[in-house]
Amino acid sequence: MVKRVRKIRETAMKWLEKPTERSADHYERQVTEAMEASLKKLGLPDLEMAEQVTAFWSAVDREARRIMDAQQWQG
Repeated sequence: MVKRVRKIRETAMKWLEKPTERSADHYERQVTEAMEASLKKLGLPDLEMAEQVTAFWSAVDREARRIMDAQQWQG
């Protein structure tokens, strides 16, 4: 899941575009639920599924910080 760079970037950008923390949290829940449903269909155990989701959101957070840093640097 972490290797899905395009999905991570797209998710980070959409997450940052949310106008409020509440809407960002809602978006995060939607993405998480969709990921869990997909992983469950693949038959992943709950622990592995949780690890994958956590790793994905850690990667999204790093990408969001990178995007924000780049925007600040550009002015």
